[in-house]
Amino acid sequence: MSGLRTALAATVVAVLVLTVTTAALPETCSAQTSVGAPAAPPQAAPEAAALPADTAATVVSAVRAVSPGADVGLLVWDSATESRMVAVEPSTRYQSASLVKLLVGIAATRAGTAWARVTRMLRDSDDRVASLLWGELGGDALPGRVAASLGIAGVGPPDIWGRWGNVLLSAEDLVTVYRYLLTDMPTLLTPLLNAPRTAADGFDQHFGIPSAFPGPWAVKQAWGTSAQATTAHTTGIVGDRYVVVLLTSHPPGTPFRTATTAATAGATALAPHLP
Repeated sequence: MSGLRTALAATVVAVLVLTVTTAALPETCSAQTSVGAPAAPPQAAPEAAALPADTAATVVSAVRAVSPGADVGLLVWDSATESRMVAVEPSTRYQSASLVKLLVGIAATRAGTAWARVTRMLRDSDDRVASLLWGELGGDALPGRVAASLGIAGVGPPDIWGRWGNVLLSAEDLVTVYRYLLTDMPTLLTPLLNAPRTAADGFDQHFGIPSAFPGPWAVKQAWGTSAQATTAHTTGIVGDRYVVVLLTSHPPGTPFRTATTAATAGATALAPHLP
């Protein structure tokens, strides 16, 4: 992969176009050039991509064509123009399943946890490592503490003690998390770039974004069941520019195959509209 993968390998994600194209130099600063050399012409600011007005409805319809009872949360953020592109119920919170591992990863990195453990938890979506780190780094108080440090209000503990997958997160919350990773903790994107098809529990985690977009992408996927719902979430950074969060919650008892196929259908409906 080029772009995002190359930038991460060189540890310069923080100065990618994703995070600097909209930053203006102070008025007192000027480009340094050699004597007699012309100054480089200023780069034109990227233009916001215009999506068809029915994009949101198209994505939701695609999900529900596979899983009629599904609830959908969607938010696409253009990091080049710092703007929303499309949103569906972006503030509605769903059971996060493995997406809460992003918050655990932030806490672990801040605490200096062994990188191999953080990598396995995020890259392979390893539940055993996540549970150990959850206990070591604050338990049920962890998600609210980390979220608050990112400026996200209202994230609380799971409704059942220790069941970290029951933490509720919204598409807006997760876009904020990804924007933080891009600007302040880009090393955590490396495991997401290398997410294998088969997760630690044997689950095929290449549904949604990995199936719909050719790449480059850095993804954190999530799946789970509870008495309230079956969840299948696909989230990540696509094409060095877009943060895509697609959350799908299905009626209890919905097979995983149906839930993940529905998430892939939604991502596939979105893909043609992101240049």
